[in-house]
Amino acid sequence: MKKKTGWLSSIGLLGLLMLLSHQNCAPSSMSEESGSPGGVTTGNPSQATSPVTIIDDSKSQAGLSFKISEVQITERTDVVPLEGICSTGQDGATFGWQLKEINSDGSSGASILSGSTTCSSGLFQVSVPATTNLGCGQRFKVSARLGFGSPAEVTVSKVCL
Repeated sequence: MKKKTGWLSSIGLLGLLMLLSHQNCAPSSMSEESGSPGGVTTGNPSQATSPVTIIDDSKSQAGLSFKISEVQITERTDVVPLEGICSTGQDGATFGWQLKEINSDGSSGASILSGSTTCSSGLFQVSVPATTNLGCGQRFKVSARLGFGSPAEVTVSKVCL
């Protein structure tokens, strides 16, 4: 019986030794280089310091903005061209826009018109026909949104002489 336990003990010790010899206790050099746990980086995959990256960085690129925050038009205006800025990472992306009334309390009212536009070379353009029920002395809001980001907004007011 002693022979059997000695033989089993030596096989067990040999197995444990083999298991421990293949364990890597050293810190990962990639996680040290990237400055983040496990070497995981967010953002642009081409700047990654690790083979593990988060490719979907749409939240950081979802922001849109118009070049101006308010525009006044007259009754002779046919089209209101509104230019905006988008990220070059969004080139080719199509997103929607809406024209809404602004209520007397400042809240957004009913949607009057909507459409879509495309980001190209970091810019987008919304062309609103001024003939679309834009009453004199009223204020309107044009908002454009891509994904879950904050909308870009510009206020349009019509001044009649």
